[in-house]
Order: sequence, then structure tokens, then C-alpha cells
Amino acid sequence: MVLYKFDVSSFIYFSLDEFFSCLFCFVVIMIIIKRKPEVLKEKGTFLIIGLAIFALINMITISSSYTEYSTLKNAYETGNCHYVEGLVTNFKGHPDTVRWYEEFKINDVTFSYSSAEVTFSYNKPKVEGGVIVGNGQKVRIGYVPYQMSSEYVMNRIVYIEQL
Repeated sequence: MVLYKFDVSSFIYFSLDEFFSCLFCFVVIMIIIKRKPEVLKEKGTFLIIGLAIFALINMITISSSYTEYSTLKNAYETGNCHYVEGLVTNFKGHPDTVRWYEEFKINDVTFSYSSAEVTFSYNKPKVEGGVIVGNGQKVRIGYVPYQMSSEYVMNRIVYIEQL
């Protein structure tokens, strides 16, 4: 039984939020520039710069997120992701102040994720209704090794099947 599979909807929802944030910033900037009431003459420039920086950060976030999304989507749709099956071992759930972090192994492949992380791969811990529930669970996982930095590669989960 398939418990999870990669889906385009997560990117659409995330991108729409970021896009509307950018759009809101640009609309407010245009209103300030067009109207420029006396009260905002001095503070208006500061507000415009702040909103422009916020909009730029959102555009950078969308761009970097799209890079991860397209890598995962391409690997999943073309079948170029790796698969491992077996029993979940070394399952650990770590409470955090805001969200949970989990890690586990299947054979010699390590997986870790947090619900606080913005990602388009699987990241739902057991305490939030996740499908990986503990040691001994027999699953087949499709994953994409994703380069996080020059030294660190994280296995992004794109498919989970209960065996």
C-alpha cells in the first residue's frame, strides 16, 4: 500500500504564498510612490526600501525552492530516484521547541527530516500523523540524494510504500 508519493501541489501552494507576498509588497510600493502623502515623505523611502528587500527575499526563496522541487520532480517522474526496502531501524524522534525532528535507517541508508523544514519531499513526523511509525516497520522508500552543501547530502524521500 502506498503511504506517500511526491506531488506537485506542495510546490504550487508554497509558490502561491510567496508570489502573493511579493505582489502585495509591489502594490503597496506603487501606492506609496503614487500617493506619497506628506506624513510618509520621510518614512516612505524607508518603507519602500524595506518592502523591496522583503519582496526580493521572497523571489530568491521561490527560485531556490524551485531548484529543489524540479530536481525531485525530475528524479521521481523519470524513475531516476533510488529505492531501498527493508525494516525501519534506529528510529528516533526528537522533540524541538516548535517542531519535531525524526531520523531512521533502512539497511545502511539514513533518512532524517523535520516538519519545520521547508521542503517538497516527505517531512511529516509520527507525532504529526506521519506514516513512518517506528522500528520494525517494513517499507520501500524512493529517495533522491540532494546536495545540501559541499559536504552534506540529504536523502529526500519522494515515495513510501508499506510492504
